[in-house]
Amino acid sequence: MDMLRLICSFAIVLAGIAFSGGALAQSCPGKLVELKPIRNSAGQKLAELQLYYDAATGKNCARTMHSGTTWGKSRHTEVLLQTCKRENFDPRNGCSAPRLALSDWGNFKYQAGPVSVNGRNRCVFAQGSIVDGARPTAFRVEISGHC
Repeated sequence: MDMLRLICSFAIVLAGIAFSGGALAQSCPGKLVELKPIRNSAGQKLAELQLYYDAATGKNCARTMHSGTTWGKSRHTEVLLQTCKRENFDPRNGCSAPRLALSDWGNFKYQAGPVSVNGRNRCVFAQGSIVDGARPTAFRVEISGHC
């Protein structure tokens, strides 16, 4: 009977880990198109912005993944993904008139996102950020293009 109780306790602990608010990172479908590390002012990698494209569905997907010292620590984390027509796209400033835009932000331990938008025949602008440091500072990167 003690062995059964031990097995049940272990199963309850595993279930709690699996369903505990983002304990498991969600992935994006498709092929990884680009990723950019998000570094603090000392050059330490805090997270990375990942951009995917799924040719079968025509959707782009993005997420900001914690890494290094931020992995498993609740930090304000954001991801933004938008698409636009080529004529509304500037390589330096991204989409001036976004066709579709989605974001996810909040205090997360592992990632913000994934967010997905239809990107077939569109240009893409993605932005990821994370807040870290003794004096909380936002560190941000952008990916744009892939028209």
